[in-house]
Amino acid sequence: MEHATEWLGLSEPPTPTLDGLRQVYSRWCTRVPFDNLLIRQSLAAGARVVQGMRPEEFLRTAREQGVGNLCMESAEALHALLSAYGFDAALGLCQIGADSGTLRANHVTVLVAIGTTRYIVDTTLLTGFPLPLVHGARLSGVAPYAVDRHPNGFWELSTLTLVGRKPKLIRLLAVTRVPEVSEALYQSLQGPDYRAANSVFFAQLGTDDGAILTFSRGSLYRTTSSGIEHTALPDTAAARQSLVDNFGMSPSATSKLPPDT
Repeated sequence: MEHATEWLGLSEPPTPTLDGLRQVYSRWCTRVPFDNLLIRQSLAAGARVVQGMRPEEFLRTAREQGVGNLCMESAEALHALLSAYGFDAALGLCQIGADSGTLRANHVTVLVAIGTTRYIVDTTLLTGFPLPLVHGARLSGVAPYAVDRHPNGFWELSTLTLVGRKPKLIRLLAVTRVPEVSEALYQSLQGPDYRAANSVFFAQLGTDDGAILTFSRGSLYRTTSSGIEHTALPDTAAARQSLVDNFGMSPSATSKLPPDT
């Protein structure tokens, strides 16, 4: 964790206040992409199980190669970082997607208590600002966000997907302070659906001016509150260069990106 403050562009370690949380999270959103590059490499190499990275390794890889990973590992790393700074942080086990009638955790987020209020700092949504876990909260940004307490007791966060602008629901099922739970969940989800979802490379990252970049299927999307800009990348070389220029990934990392399957 010792290099994190400088890497995040902070002049000194943040204080465990709401302003300090805003500083850390806003910089996280512009420096740590939500992507599956390392997973694509592992699967292409024939791995049956993809081993997760512990926070120190995750942060070192993000700092040196400009790559992140899926929510379980990135949430665990942000949780460890915030805890090291003295924040009252915990991991939220969530169900992402519509209610199918079966409760199943398939997403991990980070919750931070400031005073009597908990805030969501999600490493997948990359909202750029903490979302208060307060019933009836309505916030705008790149996408609209609504926080509600469901009659059955669950907290729900409603928003829209960045590119397709389709409804997206995250339901908070449980809270834990045991990071090993996140790793166990990651391993338990590595079935056919996991492999299918990671047969195509994707990446998302926030920008300093508040937009969110999405890379998918050879195209770059820039989403703002006013719309989506789409840029089709003509070939593999252009796609890899876009990841270097726009996402800050290292040329050595992008050179190992396998083709989509």
